[in-house]
Amino acid sequence: MEPSKRHSSVIQIVFAFLFMLGAACNAAADGVTIVTHGWHPSSGSPAWLESMRNAISNNHLEAEQNYGIITVTQSGSSLLATCDPWNFDLNSGVTGEILIILDWSSVANHLTGGPPAQDVAALVIDKIVTAQNGKAPLAELPIHLIGHSRGGGMICEIARLLGGKGIIVDHLTPLDPHPLTSSDPQPFLGTTVIDTPTAIYENVLFADVYLQNVEYPEGEVISGAWNRTWGTMAGGYYDNDSPYPNHRNIYLMYQGTVDLNNPVNNGETSMDAEEREAWFTVEEAGGDQTGFGFSRIKGTVARENEGLHADTLFGGTGSRQALSWNEAVWPNIADLQVSKDDTPLGHGSQTIPAGTTLDLGYVAMDHDTSSTVTLHLDADRNPYNNNDLAAIGDPVQHAATGAAFIEKTVSWDTADITGGTTAHVYAKISDGIRTRYFYAPPQLIFPDTASCQANAGWNLLSLYLDPSEPSIEKILAEIEDNVISVWKWVNGNWAVYLPGNDDDGKAYAGSKGFSKMTEIHCGEGFWINSATSQALTYDGMPPADTSCLLKKGWNLTGLKVNEVKSVSELIANNPDQIISLWKWVDGKWAVYLPGQADGGAAYANSKGFSLLSDIAPGEGFWVNCMIDN
Repeated sequence: MEPSKRHSSVIQIVFAFLFMLGAACNAAADGVTIVTHGWHPSSGSPAWLESMRNAISNNHLEAEQNYGIITVTQSGSSLLATCDPWNFDLNSGVTGEILIILDWSSVANHLTGGPPAQDVAALVIDKIVTAQNGKAPLAELPIHLIGHSRGGGMICEIARLLGGKGIIVDHLTPLDPHPLTSSDPQPFLGTTVIDTPTAIYENVLFADVYLQNVEYPEGEVISGAWNRTWGTMAGGYYDNDSPYPNHRNIYLMYQGTVDLNNPVNNGETSMDAEEREAWFTVEEAGGDQTGFGFSRIKGTVARENEGLHADTLFGGTGSRQALSWNEAVWPNIADLQVSKDDTPLGHGSQTIPAGTTLDLGYVAMDHDTSSTVTLHLDADRNPYNNNDLAAIGDPVQHAATGAAFIEKTVSWDTADITGGTTAHVYAKISDGIRTRYFYAPPQLIFPDTASCQANAGWNLLSLYLDPSEPSIEKILAEIEDNVISVWKWVNGNWAVYLPGNDDDGKAYAGSKGFSKMTEIHCGEGFWINSATSQALTYDGMPPADTSCLLKKGWNLTGLKVNEVKSVSELIANNPDQIISLWKWVDGKWAVYLPGQADGGAAYANSKGFSLLSDIAPGEGFWVNCMIDN
């Protein structure tokens, strides 16, 4: 079935058959993450803030750097907040995710005259709710607040102040929170500095707290949050003799839930595999199943009920402190879920055949006035870059809700969606002045349908789409009764599938030194011996990467695009590295020999073959490849 048995070692080359495409960005969320520190004895942002921000970008946002810094300084007797740099322009971005450092290091030492944390919080609010530097207000997107020590108390106050303006905070994460009290060291002269106590207010959807209780300054358990407590945390900041090592290991631990590499260095110290094993429980899987896993960005862990809002629409049990909705003017989408057959579709890619009816359920709140909700299908997770694919349904009008959440479900018939579409669903709510956005968790994949024709007898085929179900049983499901055998060339040996055998050919393969074929993937060529003429039909998506990786020697491959390609185009980048190409056409070979002036026409004619000129989607072909050493 192969032109020759000749094959050699596994030296790999990239054979650029087609246009090389980069991997598509599939960020798991959209929103604003604000990270801040606590008490700081000197001016200059702590190194761990920038390290954590970069870790989020590099590990979860394909290194897209939509960065900003809010810096709070003392100007005479007054505090001053500036937004610089403000390095994001979502008009051209992909992820729609903004990462903000809140740096108040120059005023964070209360022993030298620094203010209470709530004074800083009050100044920062304006930088969140109003447009800065020509960009849309941060408050238009879901908000995740992360703060350490005094900063853990500060973010509770920021959440409260946002709630006063009617803004729902999606996620609140105090890290070893320790607001100043009269029990803490205070200035020898001057006024005692007391920070606002921690609390979880009724505008916070989910709160998770990480704390240690073995050394000063101990963190606080906060009512209404999901609280995770550590004892002594050996390693980390202990290894470089830092003061307050357990207190500081909490934010090192949290970065380890953002970045799962070993070691994780936060610019100050490192956490390695030994610390991971000691610090996390078995259920926390070395940090993968806790911490940042609860965020909308990573989204790998179901949010704990103890930290979820106790409103029946969210299903949590977390108690909430009452708010004064004194300036509650912002409309909100607090949740959006895409459901199929009454089951919400979670984070990650979800394959949905076009024509499936989906339910889009959202939770909204607009305290003071009426608002309009529109649902959209978007090519990515950025509402600002004009990549919308379609509007879903009609706009929905809602009257003012007061402090109550309301829910609405819209039925969506996806029959008009084009096969091969990858998209995301978001909700937009507007009161005519202010707007907020919220994306549902899943990436929706609406597969295309492709087919290739198998004639009676031997056929050399391939798949040009990434199949939704790559298992050989799924690929052959509709034609298996008329298939005698299927063969694939894997690492210089055959893999075989015999659907007529009880074990699908496993024993036969073993007796011949072959392997049993289990899957067929995009771009893989395969032989199929068919008892009759029939069409092999499958669902799949165009692959993100249309290049082919070939090994030295014989390769059985296929195209990864739905276009006919001439042989000269296929080998244009590597003519000196290709010995021959072969295709099986109507029971005989077609061959192309790049090293011969006539492309092998004379050789083909002498053997009764035809000259190979092009490859069509769905056709498999052999390539004999070499490397000049």
